[in-house]
Amino acid sequence: NFLPSAKMRVWFYKELSQTTLKSLEGFVKKTKNMFGRFPLFLNNLIGLRRVLLLSEKLWFSRVSFEGSFLVVSLVLSFWKKNQSFLVESLIDLEGVFVEGGEGFKVSCLDDNFFIIFDKIYNRLHYVL
Repeated sequence: NFLPSAKMRVWFYKELSQTTLKSLEGFVKKTKNMFGRFPLFLNNLIGLRRVLLLSEKLWFSRVSFEGSFLVVSLVLSFWKKNQSFLVESLIDLEGVFVEGGEGFKVSCLDDNFFIIFDKIYNRLHYVL
């Protein structure tokens, strides 16, 4: 086990759950200095925390992996005013709106969830 004691696991999960975008990188660096290189499951957990934090900045209410799609639910009070920018930003990713425009989905394989999410983030964060 990467974190062999229950006390260390509780500390790790609590600290991770309290990170902000600004503090996440420092937390990762500190933890790697303490325990060494992360196993894949912890890299994925940290990646999911980052997705959650970036999603809030993008006015996404939910991001999930369903079937072979990255699925995003939008905070409509923000995105209704910026729909044209959203469409333009997603067109070459072949994004498809779902649930009457309340979200969108983009084709995504298991191993590129974070890559696709980063592409979406890099295209949309400029509007904010």
